[in-house]
Amino acid sequence: MKTLLTLLSFSLLLQHTAFAAAQPIPRDEAQKVTLLLNNALGDITDGPFRLELNAFKPHGVKGDGMAAAIAVPVHDLNNRIKSARPGLIVPVGQLWLHKIVPVVNDVPAAKKDLRRVMISSDGNETLVSLFHLGFRREGEKNRLLVYGKGDHVLLEIPLKRLEVPQASPIELGAEATGDQQAELVIYLADLFEGKMGLRPEPAD
Repeated sequence: MKTLLTLLSFSLLLQHTAFAAAQPIPRDEAQKVTLLLNNALGDITDGPFRLELNAFKPHGVKGDGMAAAIAVPVHDLNNRIKSARPGLIVPVGQLWLHKIVPVVNDVPAAKKDLRRVMISSDGNETLVSLFHLGFRREGEKNRLLVYGKGDHVLLEIPLKRLEVPQASPIELGAEATGDQQAELVIYLADLFEGKMGLRPEPAD
């Protein structure tokens, strides 16, 4: 449980260098955390779609200040993306964020729009945010849809074609873009790259 506590332990503030030296989360650790997160989540009845998760292939990054992100793909994601019909939404997977939130309209996403999940481990508790991810193709334009609470779309992220082989169907990178700001880079299905702004999670 030590690795889980390291990832999910409390912090009061996200440091401005949170993703200046982001490190990938080892696969075995990400798998354990994925199991912990989804056990705490339970069944969702108000999501935009059901997810058949491939819990063996999560990918995550973590930085200073206990900021962390983990993506969990659905089964057979690469083929689902490649065969996506225009206009239809293809379920992609989950994105979990700890101590950070997406930037929406140039400000941190409001907590009322987030799906929050309480995680407990060895008597310690922390809150994380869960986002459903979907893919939509419209002509030559491809979008990654980021859902908050319920079926509300928080963001539509433009995807740039970038054909690079990946070990996991969804892979994450992160880089600091300024004081208290960072960017999450999302690599999707060996085909696409998208970027999402991040800010420290607002205080309660």
